Amino acid sequence: MPADGALLVLFALRPADAGDHGSETVGAARIDRDGAVTAYAEPLISTEYDVSGTQTRATLELWHDDAEDGAIADRAGGTRVSGGAGRIAAQTLEAARFDWRVGGVPGIGAYEILSG
Repeated sequence: MPADGALLVLFALRPADAGDHGSETVGAARIDRDGAVTAYAEPLISTEYDVSGTQTRATLELWHDDAEDGAIADRAGGTRVSGGAGRIAAQTLEAARFDWRVGGVPGIGAYEILSG
Protein backbone atom coordinates (compact mmCIF):
# COMPACT_ATOMS: atom_id res chain seq x y z
CA MET A 1 0.00 0.00 0.00
CA PRO A 2 1.50 3.37 -0.98
CA ALA A 3 2.35 5.80 1.77
CA ASP A 4 -0.61 7.94 0.65
CA GLY A 5 -3.00 5.10 1.62
CA ALA A 6 -3.70 3.89 -1.92
CA LEU A 7 -3.42 0.34 -3.23
CA LEU A 8 -1.93 -0.54 -6.62
CA VAL A 9 -2.74 -3.96 -8.10
CA LEU A 10 -1.16 -5.32 -11.27
CA PHE A 11 -1.93 -8.73 -12.76
CA ALA A 12 -0.97 -10.66 -15.88
CA LEU A 13 -2.55 -13.66 -17.58
CA ARG A 14 0.01 -15.62 -19.57
CA PRO A 15 -0.94 -18.29 -22.16
CA ALA A 16 0.65 -21.71 -21.57
CA ASP A 17 2.76 -21.48 -24.73
CA ALA A 18 4.02 -17.92 -24.11
CA GLY A 19 7.77 -17.45 -23.83
CA ASP A 20 7.68 -14.01 -22.25
CA HIS A 21 5.36 -11.32 -20.97
CA GLY A 22 4.77 -9.91 -24.46
CA SER A 23 1.91 -12.39 -24.83
CA GLU A 24 0.32 -11.56 -21.48
CA THR A 25 -2.99 -9.84 -20.91
CA VAL A 26 -2.13 -7.19 -18.32
CA GLY A 27 -4.43 -5.24 -16.01
CA ALA A 28 -3.84 -2.64 -13.33
CA ALA A 29 -5.94 -0.64 -10.91
CA ARG A 30 -5.38 1.85 -8.12
CA ILE A 31 -7.72 2.19 -5.17
CA ASP A 32 -7.34 5.44 -3.27
CA ARG A 33 -7.81 5.76 0.46
CA ASP A 34 -11.21 7.40 -0.11
CA GLY A 35 -12.36 4.37 -2.16
CA ALA A 36 -11.97 5.96 -5.59
CA VAL A 37 -10.89 3.39 -8.17
CA THR A 38 -8.71 4.10 -11.20
CA ALA A 39 -8.69 1.31 -13.78
CA TYR A 40 -5.87 1.86 -16.24
CA ALA A 41 -6.85 1.48 -19.90
CA GLU A 42 -3.38 0.53 -21.05
CA PRO A 43 -0.95 -0.71 -18.42
CA LEU A 44 2.44 -1.28 -20.03
CA ILE A 45 4.95 -3.37 -18.14
CA SER A 46 8.59 -4.25 -18.54
CA THR A 47 9.69 -7.08 -16.26
CA GLU A 48 13.05 -8.53 -15.27
CA TYR A 49 13.15 -12.21 -14.30
CA ASP A 50 15.69 -14.34 -12.44
CA VAL A 51 17.07 -17.61 -13.86
CA SER A 52 14.05 -19.56 -12.54
CA GLY A 53 11.61 -17.27 -14.40
CA THR A 54 10.38 -15.43 -11.30
CA GLN A 55 9.58 -11.73 -11.71
CA THR A 56 12.11 -9.67 -9.72
CA ARG A 57 11.84 -6.06 -10.98
CA ALA A 58 9.31 -4.17 -13.08
CA THR A 59 8.64 -0.75 -14.54
CA LEU A 60 5.17 0.46 -15.46
CA GLU A 61 3.46 3.04 -17.64
CA LEU A 62 -0.16 3.30 -16.54
CA TRP A 63 -2.37 5.07 -19.07
CA HIS A 64 -5.76 6.35 -17.87
CA ASP A 65 -9.05 5.62 -19.68
CA ASP A 66 -9.71 9.32 -20.07
CA ALA A 67 -6.19 10.27 -21.18
CA GLU A 68 -6.24 13.12 -23.65
CA ASP A 69 -3.75 13.69 -26.44
CA GLY A 70 -0.47 14.77 -24.91
CA ALA A 71 -1.38 13.23 -21.53
CA ILE A 72 1.38 11.64 -19.49
CA ALA A 73 1.09 8.15 -18.06
CA ASP A 74 1.49 7.42 -14.36
CA ARG A 75 4.91 5.82 -14.03
CA ALA A 76 6.05 3.27 -11.50
CA GLY A 77 8.94 0.95 -10.75
CA GLY A 78 9.28 -1.83 -8.27
CA THR A 79 11.33 -4.63 -6.81
CA ARG A 80 10.02 -7.94 -5.48
CA VAL A 81 10.09 -8.21 -1.69
CA SER A 82 8.19 -11.50 -1.22
CA GLY A 83 6.06 -14.05 -3.01
CA GLY A 84 5.62 -17.61 -4.06
CA ALA A 85 4.06 -19.96 -6.57
CA GLY A 86 1.19 -22.40 -6.31
CA ARG A 87 -0.81 -24.68 -8.56
CA ILE A 88 -4.48 -24.01 -9.25
CA ALA A 89 -5.90 -26.90 -11.28
CA ALA A 90 -3.73 -26.99 -14.43
CA GLN A 91 -2.38 -23.46 -13.92
CA THR A 92 0.42 -21.89 -11.91
CA LEU A 93 -0.01 -18.65 -9.95
CA GLU A 94 3.16 -16.68 -9.23
CA ALA A 95 2.03 -14.16 -6.61
CA ALA A 96 4.48 -11.47 -5.57
CA ARG A 97 4.47 -8.32 -3.50
CA PHE A 98 6.61 -5.52 -4.83
CA ASP A 99 8.08 -2.44 -3.20
CA TRP A 100 6.76 0.11 -5.71
CA ARG A 101 7.40 3.78 -6.37
CA VAL A 102 4.33 5.18 -8.13
CA GLY A 103 4.88 8.76 -9.25
CA GLY A 104 7.56 8.98 -6.56
CA VAL A 105 5.23 7.71 -3.81
CA PRO A 106 6.53 4.52 -2.10
CA GLY A 107 4.35 1.55 -1.28
CA ILE A 108 3.71 -2.17 -1.49
CA GLY A 109 1.65 -3.69 -4.30
CA ALA A 110 0.85 -7.02 -5.92
CA TYR A 111 2.11 -8.43 -9.21
CA GLU A 112 0.62 -11.82 -10.01
CA ILE A 113 1.10 -14.00 -13.09
CA LEU A 114 -1.33 -16.83 -13.85
CA SER A 115 0.01 -19.21 -16.49
CA GLY A 116 -0.96 -22.50 -18.00
